[in-house]
Amino acid sequence: MRTVRTVWALGGVTATLLSAMSCSAPCEEKGTCGPANGTGATAGMPAASGTSGGAGRGGSAGMSGVGGSSAEGGQAGSDGGSTGVTGGAGGATAGRGGSGGTAGGAGSAGVDNMGGQGGAAPSCDETKSPSEEACLVSNDYAVFVSPSGDDGGSGKKTDPVKTLAKALRLAHDASKIVVACSSAGSFSEQVSVTDAIDGSRLYGGFDCDTWKYDKNQKTTVTSTQTTALRIDNLTDGTTIEDFAFEAADATMPGESSLGAFVTSSTGVELRRVQIQAGLGQDGANGTLEEYTYADQSSLSGNGESVSTPGTGGGEKTCMCQSAPTIGGTGGVPSSAGTAGSKGLPDHGAGQPGTPGSCASGGTGFDGANAPTVMPGNGAATRGFTTVAGWMPASGEDGPIGEPGQGGGGGASRNNLGHGGGGGCGGCGGNGGKGGQGGGASIALLIVDSEVDIADSDLVSSNAGKGGNGHTGQPGQMQGGPGGAVVSNVNSCPGGAGGFGADGGAGGGGAGGVSVGILWRGDAPPNQKGVTFKEGAPGSGGIGGSVGINDGIDGIAQEMLAAT
Repeated sequence: MRTVRTVWALGGVTATLLSAMSCSAPCEEKGTCGPANGTGATAGMPAASGTSGGAGRGGSAGMSGVGGSSAEGGQAGSDGGSTGVTGGAGGATAGRGGSGGTAGGAGSAGVDNMGGQGGAAPSCDETKSPSEEACLVSNDYAVFVSPSGDDGGSGKKTDPVKTLAKALRLAHDASKIVVACSSAGSFSEQVSVTDAIDGSRLYGGFDCDTWKYDKNQKTTVTSTQTTALRIDNLTDGTTIEDFAFEAADATMPGESSLGAFVTSSTGVELRRVQIQAGLGQDGANGTLEEYTYADQSSLSGNGESVSTPGTGGGEKTCMCQSAPTIGGTGGVPSSAGTAGSKGLPDHGAGQPGTPGSCASGGTGFDGANAPTVMPGNGAATRGFTTVAGWMPASGEDGPIGEPGQGGGGGASRNNLGHGGGGGCGGCGGNGGKGGQGGGASIALLIVDSEVDIADSDLVSSNAGKGGNGHTGQPGQMQGGPGGAVVSNVNSCPGGAGGFGADGGAGGGGAGGVSVGILWRGDAPPNQKGVTFKEGAPGSGGIGGSVGINDGIDGIAQEMLAAT
């Protein structure tokens, strides 16, 4: 009888079994001593945890031990036999990773009573997605986030953070990716990727318990804001995979809902995403703020003084919203008499009186009524883009009506008289406000950016109606009477002012658009394998002059270029 030690690696731990047995015949089990002639024992069993099998220990009178032929990932071979010549060789081939482990490389040969070193694990390919390269789903490469996590956590697998905003900041600072799980509910936030976290990579579709990838699952972001994903001012870009973004419905008049909005960025890659915009809101109807007209008595032309004949009859100016109306000046005393002046603004009447009979030209002529103003135009385009988003087109406001023309001043007939001044015209009405454009529903809005999107679904909802334009305010339907005189023997009265014009009607707003991808830039985005579903467009608003200045109807379209 002699004592033999057998060594093998089990689960990455070296275990030693001391046993006493007879070697009178060759042993047939692994890990026992060699045959009687002193051949070394075979290598220990491969480890299951990702370290290579240890080399066998030589027999007490034998030759060298033999290294493990194929490590399941383990540590170096143990030393050679107590009287052996060389240590055992390392594993001959690269080991396969054990459960939870990574692949091991080929072992090195043993030298002088020392076993060879186990093979090193190959590094992860960080250019790939964790859906392809499972080794990236580890604390070394990723920050983990779950709706059931805690933003006070470390972001490790066992201690995920709660919000994508927190995960993106941690990952950027540590040069890691973000791995988001999909089985613990939705994230309730707007995801924002700006130049402060340029180069971020965001991956969804992972189980919240096992952190295994499931190609049939997407991580859901249900935003309380009208834009669920915002990407701004990136030069390194961003990659987002296996997410479903849903924006909230618009609530303010004319407000739009955007599933995702990308502006001033390059290198944006969206893979296997669902993006859904909420409802666009109807545009507000136009309103009318009425102007308060002065009393007619205040529009009367200046007349001769009863107490002091031969004085008075001067020009009369009355202010309106944007322009005055002016009654003409009466003629001044002269031996042959003098004419008055014309009333303003000049609408083609309001001529002054000329010396002579008051019944045949000496009295100032009445001013003309103000001409009708045109209504404000209804929205002729549907809207335009800015760095702030989509701006639906509103109808134009109606213009203010012009004031009526002032009456002409009366003539003086001799050096004892002074013609009466013309009365002011009535003021014009205020214009009606145009209707606001209807809010849009746009799944993906791209402004001056380079975007690649593949294998994704884009959904837009119903857009809002355009607001109606308001009618204008009726003009002041009276002018001031001309200034009176003491006696027609010496002076002639002034003319009355004309009526003010109605304010113009406001135009109808444009109907909202429902679009899958709305873009502005040098070229449309690269898209492959993308499906689209649009909602209903909004109808154009009715103008204040119905059928004349209505707004344009919206449109529903998969892709639309914008200005």
